[in-house]
Amino acid sequence: MVGLYFFSAFIIVLTLFYSLIFNFVKNKFVFSTVQIIVDTFLVTLLIYFTGIYNNVFQFLYLVIILYSSAILFGAKPFWVAGIVSIQYGLLANLHFYGFIRCFFYESNSVDYEGPAIFFQVFIFILSSFAIAWLSSILSVQLKRARGELEKMDEYVERVKRLASAGEIASGFAHEVKNPMASLRGSIQLLISDIEKNRKDDVKKLGDIILRESGRLDQLVNDFLYFARPVGSQKQRLVPSLPIRDLLNLLGEDQAVKNRVQVVSKLDDQAVIEADPDHFRQIIWNILINASQACEGKGYISVRLKILKSLVYIIVEDSGRGVKKEIIEKIFDPFFSTKKSGSGLGLSIVARLVELNGGKIEIKNRENVSGLKVTLIFNRC
Repeated sequence: MVGLYFFSAFIIVLTLFYSLIFNFVKNKFVFSTVQIIVDTFLVTLLIYFTGIYNNVFQFLYLVIILYSSAILFGAKPFWVAGIVSIQYGLLANLHFYGFIRCFFYESNSVDYEGPAIFFQVFIFILSSFAIAWLSSILSVQLKRARGELEKMDEYVERVKRLASAGEIASGFAHEVKNPMASLRGSIQLLISDIEKNRKDDVKKLGDIILRESGRLDQLVNDFLYFARPVGSQKQRLVPSLPIRDLLNLLGEDQAVKNRVQVVSKLDDQAVIEADPDHFRQIIWNILINASQACEGKGYISVRLKILKSLVYIIVEDSGRGVKKEIIEKIFDPFFSTKKSGSGLGLSIVARLVELNGGKIEIKNRENVSGLKVTLIFNRC
């Protein structure tokens, strides 16, 4: 009886060993095959220990055949069925002809005549190959269904990309249409004024043309940067340093100075890995959005803190926040809650954060008005 406990402990240790080295094995197919064969021998030993005939542990052979079909596709489960059939048949015959005796429970393995033993072995072999056949069919159907699901996922992903491309193209066309209309109208008036020698209006129309062409140029540049941003050149970075520089720069902005109060609490011990130019643009865009969200007088809070292996940068403003029904669209290209916005600012920010291995979360502040933007980076 003590031997069974040792045997059970050995199986548990072996299972733990399998699980520990599985991820480090290069050829997982060969490893799984060896594991299955070893398992068949272990079950044979267990049956030898506990009685050969009418043994409750015989079902473990069938379990091995079942899970082998999930790992070894095709006809390979039949090979496993053949291996267990040979092992059990050999074990039964060796015991019947007196070459071996059961380790325990000898009474469970005696008083059987030849035809009865032959019939039991025959039924076991038949059931083993039947299980192998059924499990092979199921595994083939499962593999086929998995392939169809992958094709369906690819199709859905392709449709999503086409729909996204259509939305982006529509948004870009809409944004380009307004400055183009202004340019066209101004050029027509300019030509008319030149023909009629109205020099006073020429400068005004020229200013409109320059302004709208500049707006169009900025829109195209933003779109190109969103579509194909400059590659990230990551390096170790202390985020509190560029954040302080940008906060000082924001404080000198005439649109912000004496109107928006900026409060900061930065942990200088935090170090992340990011592209310095990308990081500055991310923070600057978020700060500009926060300052524009503050109507009249308001404040912006910037916090930098370390929590375990992560660095959190939290920017909060006292603006009106964003409606719940549209906050999920806030990163979509050309989606903007501002009348003069192109809708690419936060899309570019999200793209740059992703390129630098970070995460960005935006939600309304709890119990007070305003928006809360959280950047999360891995700590170095």
